[in-house]
Amino acid sequence: MTNLVYDKYKWATLKDKFNMCAAPTSPDQVNTFVNAVVDAVSGMVQVNYPYDVGTLPGNPVSVFCLKVDNITNMAKENLKADATVSVFDWVNIEAIAAAADVNWLNLANNDDPKYCVNWDGSQGPLSNATALPFSWDI
Repeated sequence: MTNLVYDKYKWATLKDKFNMCAAPTSPDQVNTFVNAVVDAVSGMVQVNYPYDVGTLPGNPVSVFCLKVDNITNMAKENLKADATVSVFDWVNIEAIAAAADVNWLNLANNDDPKYCVNWDGSQGPLSNATALPFSWDI
């Protein structure tokens, strides 16, 4: 994701992949968002308990690993069907977004159509959720 920090032409796609409220407008915002994603994923690793913790599912690492596997396996199948590869491949970023979604989107904000994440990792202003920035309602 650090390759995107200075590539403003990809910021709109980054917004779509991570369900951001608005696309970043500066390299500093992208860098801050990258750090927020790292915090979201590493935070789940630190509380990888076999039972639910607030709105975080039991074994959250297993949950996001399954999502990552699904995305990468689908990409492999698509590659077999169409061997055209772009210069920039979004598959790994989509997998990272799915992992972060276990923390951000699929928990306290489950099925909230207004949910989005800000570039600093906090939830958007229109979300119905009352969760902390990591989406844990404990």
